Amino acid sequence: MEISDIIALLAFFISLYGAIVSTSLALSENLNLKLKYLNENFLTLALDNKVVDNHGEYLGSYNKTAYTIAIKVRIVNKSKSPTTINEFILNNKYKMDSSFDMQNSLIPTSFENYGTALLPHHSTTLEKKLIKPLIELQPLSSVEGYIIFTQIDKVPKRFNIKVDAVQKSKTFHLKFNVNDYTNEEV
Repeated sequence: MEISDIIALLAFFISLYGAIVSTSLALSENLNLKLKYLNENFLTLALDNKVVDNHGEYLGSYNKTAYTIAIKVRIVNKSKSPTTINEFILNNKYKMDSSFDMQNSLIPTSFENYGTALLPHHSTTLEKKLIKPLIELQPLSSVEGYIIFTQIDKVPKRFNIKVDAVQKSKTFHLKFNVNDYTNEEV
């Protein structure tokens, strides 16, 4: 074996080692999101229309055939690269994206009849605890709060939440019992 063959063989092994190291680094820097359910959720009726009360003020009324669900989660970016979350999708049907209206963060926990309208009697506001896309997650960081899906026509039996990030989408399968506030009328 001549010296040129030894140099060529050595160059081959060095390039092979470089390819393996760069591939493993690229894979470790790829999107690595984790979504954890934090044992808190709300299911309530969805906001429908506004009605005028006796004082001329507009009040939000709720629909008995559409639902809103809020799920408390923690999202962790375990990768070494920042990422931006564009939207959340529940069961490939219901979306929460940057156009989500903040007034929908009001979660009625009981209702009262006002003529033919259904108004909230007691409510909780999730506005400061809301995770609303576009969310930029720095490397090795996390965010905690509620994601909300509204105008759901049927209460889901399964909760598959797809997180659509800049790099790729990832689906998480959550299992929990729903805390139902839809039938609590005063």
